[in-house]
Amino acid sequence: MIRIACHVQDYYFEIIKKYFAAKDYYLEKFNPASYDDIYFIEINSLNDLDKIHQINKYPETLIYIIGPKDFHLLNECLTLGVHLYFENDDLENSLYSKSEAIHQQIFSRFKTYHYKNKQMSFELRLAQIM
Repeated sequence: MIRIACHVQDYYFEIIKKYFAAKDYYLEKFNPASYDDIYFIEINSLNDLDKIHQINKYPETLIYIIGPKDFHLLNECLTLGVHLYFENDDLENSLYSKSEAIHQQIFSRFKTYHYKNKQMSFELRLAQIM
């Protein structure tokens, strides 16, 4: 299961939930004490970039930002390793148009290996093995 944490307004949370309602995803509100695979973070200014620093310590994590149409802010986010930047006033359309690419990015990042023998069966992420 792929865990998605959202540090966004409820309005954006509901939009994101539409695109990640499949059984392969677990969507929750952001909790700094937990580790998640994907983060959707809302930012409004350069002062909000500390939210990215809080979670940018895990290289396999995907970070998607929702923010204003601001080239300087977008550029700063990209230097911090953000994977996609969505403009807040066009989130739903952007998720719709990039949905297939996003799901491909997620499943290529979080490939799993299924192991089964006579007594047990479990799933490992290839990144955990490597």
